Amino acid sequence: MVRDYSKYLSHQNRKTSRKKKVFTSPCYNLQDVYIKFKEDNPKYKHLTFKTFVNICEEHNKLLAHAILEEGKEVLLPFRIGKFAVYNTKVFFSPKYVKKNYLKSVIFNKPIYNILTGETTNNDYKSRWWWSKKNCIIRNNQWYSFKPTRSYCVRLYQIITTDVEGYKRYLFRKT
Repeated sequence: MVRDYSKYLSHQNRKTSRKKKVFTSPCYNLQDVYIKFKEDNPKYKHLTFKTFVNICEEHNKLLAHAILEEGKEVLLPFRIGKFAVYNTKVFFSPKYVKKNYLKSVIFNKPIYNILTGETTNNDYKSRWWWSKKNCIIRNNQWYSFKPTRSYCVRLYQIITTDVEGYKRYLFRKT
């Protein structure tokens, strides 16, 4: 019996306009990956979607642990690129950055609001980085990586609570 999975595949949905048809590019979600995986690997027919999702979540947690806790640079398969947390030196001019007047009065020295990335007292900014230098995906400049809030919060906790927490990450010149 052949099942029709077309209603689950998001890349088969098409947008249309009045003047001409506009086709969207393929956009795949986890259900599409699960269906393709089961088609390509018939020995995993017993694998349910819930189990597949749990495996993917566990894999992502292991990658995040390797990047955040151990400070490693993770090379992704199929030449998708590398993920890491990089440190860069923060250079700012007091002319262009807003001053925090309340904290400046309390500490009796000028304190500026730097809202880009996770900053520490040592003037380094840490941020997630996806290196697409060797990436073979077509039009990779249109893809971006946005970590979840929990991973951003964990990065901030590591940098602010550890005295030398920023040193576990790679340094990158600007």
